[in-house]
Amino acid sequence: MNADEESELIELLEMNDQDLFDLIFKEKKHSFQNSPI
Repeated sequence: MNADEESELIELLEMNDQDLFDLIFKEKKHSFQNSPI
């Protein structure tokens, strides 16, 4: 694997982490809104 491929992979991973974070955060907000507190 060359350096370009490696940096592309790292970018992909970082992007996916951000997407995952957004998803998790939205799910948490969603469940907070639905909780009967």
